[in-house]
Amino acid sequence: MPREVGFLLVVLALGLLGRNHLVWTAALILLGIRLLGLDFLYPVLDRFGVRVGLTLLVVAIMVPFVAGTIRFEGLWSTLTAPPGLLAALSGAVAAYLGRLGVEGMRAHPEIAVGLVVGSILGASLLRGVPTGPLIAAGATALLLQALGLER
Repeated sequence: MPREVGFLLVVLALGLLGRNHLVWTAALILLGIRLLGLDFLYPVLDRFGVRVGLTLLVVAIMVPFVAGTIRFEGLWSTLTAPPGLLAALSGAVAAYLGRLGVEGMRAHPEIAVGLVVGSILGASLLRGVPTGPLIAAGATALLLQALGLER
């Protein structure tokens, strides 16, 4: 059995054991691509997958505004209350770390291994949601810089 298939089977098992549908669904999709011989999709997913995924995430976050679930009345008072201010600050920091993460993975592609393993373990064993690899990469880039390990 090729290593790639074995890796995907391990990820699939971790996702199933951890009851994390995001992890096992991703593993099944990649396993299907591999078993169906659609390897030409890997470069496309590699190049555009994060951008498409982030775009879909932003669309999903904006849906309540256009669907009317979130009302515009009182929006300012919500944003200026302590929870709203903290959420806005956290969102800004997360976006900044995400940008650093994209840059950090370009500069240090080897950190992708740790990010993937950490995300899979966190999602599968800690019942987390693997939405933070870019933020984790940004935090890693900051730590590498702070520790003087930046190339």
